[in-house]
Amino acid sequence: MSYRVLYVGENSALAVSERLEEVHAEPNVPTVNVVEVKRGRKVERTRPIIEGYVFARYAKRVRGVVNVLQSDGHDATVSDAEVDAIAARPPASALCKWSVGQPVRIGAGPLMGCAARIVDIRSGRARVEVSVFGRQTLAWLPLESLEAVT
Repeated sequence: MSYRVLYVGENSALAVSERLEEVHAEPNVPTVNVVEVKRGRKVERTRPIIEGYVFARYAKRVRGVVNVLQSDGHDATVSDAEVDAIAARPPASALCKWSVGQPVRIGAGPLMGCAARIVDIRSGRARVEVSVFGRQTLAWLPLESLEAVT
């Protein structure tokens, strides 16, 4: 059996999944537990691995479902094995061991080669403080573009 791919609003995958459960659509949202720093305290929360999408056996219209992804005029489907593979693979933010305050070097983009310091980490991106023309500037960068400074 396969899953339909439902596009939902940003930050609403878990809520939409609960609504789909109520109408027996058999939703599946691969999640990961992450630790975030909020107001100086570590908070553990569950978040979807793929934000903005829900897999469901049956495409039901409930509040929060924006669209059903389609391919060649038909609902896009993914197999059980593909959904299991997504759930088994941790997100990039869980693979790296970045921490707030850590010095890094930017490895891609217009700031490539610049030294920076991580100020915040969210959703696979880091807010870094980098010196540009002698002035400290904040920038959001993908975690993949950062290199550890040894």
